[in-house]
Amino acid sequence: MSNAMVDGGVGTEQLEQTVCLGLREGNLDPQNVVALACELLGSFHDSDAVLEVIERNPAQVSSAEMTALARRILDDVGFDPGSTEAAPSWRACATTRPWH
Repeated sequence: MSNAMVDGGVGTEQLEQTVCLGLREGNLDPQNVVALACELLGSFHDSDAVLEVIERNPAQVSSAEMTALARRILDDVGFDPGSTEAAPSWRACATTRPWH
């Protein structure tokens, strides 16, 4: 996983955590999914879900579709919300994989 920072100083791991919480809390921000996809593409992680997010206009993607794409991206990268490296505030995601 890349430790590179995207505009505004948000790294891949933080974007993954933000997307995870958005899925769990039902308030997923499509811009966070796009930012995560861009960061992953920049680190050569070009899964089908990443490419689909990059290629589509987020304003034309339904909430249900963006949610499904975000879930696929997190699964594709093997995101583990229960990682020991995750900050305590993010570990709340670890109680379940909220995107399943």
